[in-house]
Amino acid sequence: MKKQVFSFLLLLLFVSSVSAQSVVNTTETENNLRKHVVYLASDSFEGRRTGETGATSAAGYVANVFAGYKLKAGVSRIANGRTMTNYLQSFPYVSGVELGNDNFLRIIPSNPKNENKMEIGVNWMPIGFSTNGYIPPAPFVFAGFGISAGEANYDDYAGLDVKDKIVLVFAGTPDKNNPHSAFSRFNLHAKAKIAQEKGAKALLIISSETNFSQDNLAQMKYDQTIGETAIPAAVIKRSVAAGLFGAKNENELNAIENQAANRTNKAVSAQLKPENTPKGTAQLKVDLTKKQTAEAYNVIGVLEGKDPVLKSEAVIIGAHYDHLGRGGQGSLAVNSSEIHHGADDNASGVAAMLELARRFAEAKNNKRTLIFIAFGGEEEGLLGSKAYVNNPVFPLAKTVAMINLDMVGRLKDEKLTVGGIGTAGEWKKLVENENLRELEKVVTNGEENIILKQKIQDALRKDSFNNIQVEVKDNLVYLYGTYAKDKLDDVIKITLVVGKKPVYNSLTVEGKSFIPRIYPAFSLQLNEEGFGPSDHSSFYAQKIPVLFFFTGTHADYHKPSDTAEKINYQGLQKIANYVGEIVESLSGNPYKPTYAVAKSSGTTGGRTNFNVSLGTVPSYGDSTDGMTIDAVRDDSPAARAGLKSGDKIVKLAGRDVRNVQDYTFVLGEMKAGEEYEVVVMRGTSKLTLKIIPAARK
Repeated sequence: MKKQVFSFLLLLLFVSSVSAQSVVNTTETENNLRKHVVYLASDSFEGRRTGETGATSAAGYVANVFAGYKLKAGVSRIANGRTMTNYLQSFPYVSGVELGNDNFLRIIPSNPKNENKMEIGVNWMPIGFSTNGYIPPAPFVFAGFGISAGEANYDDYAGLDVKDKIVLVFAGTPDKNNPHSAFSRFNLHAKAKIAQEKGAKALLIISSETNFSQDNLAQMKYDQTIGETAIPAAVIKRSVAAGLFGAKNENELNAIENQAANRTNKAVSAQLKPENTPKGTAQLKVDLTKKQTAEAYNVIGVLEGKDPVLKSEAVIIGAHYDHLGRGGQGSLAVNSSEIHHGADDNASGVAAMLELARRFAEAKNNKRTLIFIAFGGEEEGLLGSKAYVNNPVFPLAKTVAMINLDMVGRLKDEKLTVGGIGTAGEWKKLVENENLRELEKVVTNGEENIILKQKIQDALRKDSFNNIQVEVKDNLVYLYGTYAKDKLDDVIKITLVVGKKPVYNSLTVEGKSFIPRIYPAFSLQLNEEGFGPSDHSSFYAQKIPVLFFFTGTHADYHKPSDTAEKINYQGLQKIANYVGEIVESLSGNPYKPTYAVAKSSGTTGGRTNFNVSLGTVPSYGDSTDGMTIDAVRDDSPAARAGLKSGDKIVKLAGRDVRNVQDYTFVLGEMKAGEEYEVVVMRGTSKLTLKIIPAARK
């Protein structure tokens, strides 16, 4: 049979008008983005940890940029009869703890002659987030790594009686802290919770570092997102631990640690030689006082709308500027004290937000009011965005949308994740249409025509077109080729108009409809979810439509190696252009996005994934008397159980809950489809409800 060929002509006709936001000097844009990222991610800001000098300096930098763009200061207060304005919105932050006057540890091994002199800061230290308490002399018991994981058929407490005793454990996990293993959820809080439930009075952790001063647990670091441990906890030097095991040196201690990690599911002490089984008594007092408070800041700049009606409504464009300082809680570089530069997370988002502020301030044609916010405290549990929604500078009821830029500096293969699509009925059409408009900008720049050709060729090949030829002439693109999927006799002309309202002229071939697909700007990864571990979650909890832009995690995430030279600045420029078009559309359209309940992705709303979901969004604030719920997902197990935003969970599945760490530990033990009791405080009332977890999707 003779092979039949389909010839086609595709004419892309571009509208001549280009918005003020589209016509920008690309060199200037890229230079601006690079300048902001390089500066914010420099050593001088020391990782921008909330409550530290570097973060305060970064907030000052953003405030100065806003002032340079002549944005209105977002915060005002009345003092001495005068209205004072400021770009900085302060909120309280607990940055650390101090040693009290009465900390001590005494460890007396079975042979009292071998007692070590325990010197605080030298060979032992209370954990910075330990609960206070005094433990009179009590026997200590070695319990491996302190893990009890039924799902992994692993129990370090098998055969052990630890009631009213002090438990001695190795730091970390048997598989050397593999984040993808069944042990990944057993952090120090989980170990303390298990020890407490087994009846232990205190927990001693064997340092993972030869140089004790380099162990993060010995740094007295405090993180208000995780709360206190269930029982007093302290870390001891490896050389001290070696003596307790009867080991001559650290190499012998390493061998014992490996033996504990590779044991069978028997009592861990049964795996050790009698002479290597630590015995003796310990006496401990933890006295941590004077929680240090520091001012933390959101930075807010306002560009008032030009339309007499629409200016009473606002669009928020936000990005968090804080990061992890020199490591510690949240760092994926274990025990690192190097500066965590946070170029992608999230100097990239701040840079894009600042560039958008510059463009809109220069254009002065936004009809709705635009509010630009650099949030503090995101890494500590969305503290800044929560502080804002509790004290907004513009009525939340008049805030029509929140746009969040978080980690947008590593664009690869043109893949851009856009979250929050399900939070407004109009979002999907808007983000897809503006994505097509990026083709217009590429074509109008003749130097990039070769890039355009490749994009169109790649796209058409997905629709079974072959032998494609591309000709660009007078800002029009002509394509010729053969279609190998169906038998066609006719020559068919396809016209695609790309502009503010793209129109596809579809083909009908032998009764089958065919629409050519062209994705010239980004390969969009659309996500319905409105909640998530970034600042947009705080706004969605207030029923405000949100969009979240994100280019994905990478090997440098939450490590010192997230540096400025690794940013894809051309990609960041493209994202800034794209988000700018979306903001312009939101600013000028008299219709506002319609809030919708988004489909849940099955995540818990926090930073750890589990096998089950309750549908709560936990608060990561400092707590010792329960875990507050920031929000409850619609049609979730929590909603069906009757839980509400603001409830404080004090007991779950029969186990006490003091903070978010207790909550996540218990959640990790629960099974889908089984009914559990949950006890909550709602104001002054204590309620006992029934909840059935759903399997995580």
